Amino acid sequence: MSRHAQGLVALLVASVASSAWAAEPIAVTLCDLSSAPHKYEGILIRVHARVMSDALERTVLVDVNPTCRFGGAGFAVAPGVSDPAIDTITNAIFSGRHPGTRNKFIRGDFVGIFRLTAEAAPMREIEIRSLSNLKITFFGDQRK
Repeated sequence: MSRHAQGLVALLVASVASSAWAAEPIAVTLCDLSSAPHKYEGILIRVHARVMSDALERTVLVDVNPTCRFGGAGFAVAPGVSDPAIDTITNAIFSGRHPGTRNKFIRGDFVGIFRLTAEAAPMREIEIRSLSNLKITFFGDQRK
């Protein structure tokens, strides 16, 4: 094989290997996802977001930037993922006399696959793979 052909094969193998090993999430905001959702479909992303829940029907991620009016997405934990931080969020939402997040501020860095689900609400969803930098603040009569 010629030196030129060997170089081309090595470049092709390196290109395929780097795309196969590219597991680093893209940092985006929920506003970015809302404004260009098709751009991120099926992509591993990282968002810094706030959890909002009524503890009945909806628990969603919303953009931490208050000027972002429509930056939000539903979320589900990916199959097989077991993360104590996710359990901590669930416990915080359903703890105390006031379930939900009305008297709680929950935020963190969520990593997952972004999906568009046009058939059902929510229309944007993140399949959570991991969670870091979790911060929970209770207000009112709850202390933690």
